[in-house]
Amino acid sequence: MEKLAKGRAKITEIGDTLQVAIPGKRTRMATIFGISYGIFLVSGWPIGLYMVLRNLSTDDTFSGFLIIFLVGWILAAPYMLSIIIWVWGRKEKIAISSDTLVIKKQVLGIGKSRRYELHTVQDLRPNSSAETDASHSGFNYWSWGFGFLSEGPGTLAFGYGMKTVDFAKGIDKPEANFILDLFRKMGVNVSQTES
Repeated sequence: MEKLAKGRAKITEIGDTLQVAIPGKRTRMATIFGISYGIFLVSGWPIGLYMVLRNLSTDDTFSGFLIIFLVGWILAAPYMLSIIIWVWGRKEKIAISSDTLVIKKQVLGIGKSRRYELHTVQDLRPNSSAETDASHSGFNYWSWGFGFLSEGPGTLAFGYGMKTVDFAKGIDKPEANFILDLFRKMGVNVSQTES
């Protein structure tokens, strides 16, 4: 029998504030990539760098290819590490109180928060485009597992002035509905229909 799925979000209530922390969604491709690249980085990267530097120091002729290769080699390491940190360290925090909704997107605790006045939040609802956005082209980029660098659309959305704000990325629809029910119990006006 299939094990009953638990939600990914960590939900806490502190006073009159409901806090929801959603870790970034990690695909199988991201996990395989992160582990294999980590092994390569620890073992192969220093060896390759040493060999190129040794070849440059012993060769009397100027090798433009090795210089370009060396620059690319050195620049690729921090870039690839930042991708791994992005995949494994991102988190979205949502805090809702009687008068504000705060959405903070962060990586390793560093990020930007957006604060919305709750009385101007309109039509808080499940976001149906979160399900269909990944599959409206012939080649489904997401099914190949390369979508781990993009957050994609959020599972929840609301209108704020003339803008639609989507959030709660990385959770499934049943969990999003559960979070909306918690918002509703706090007295927040939640729409019954999807966008």
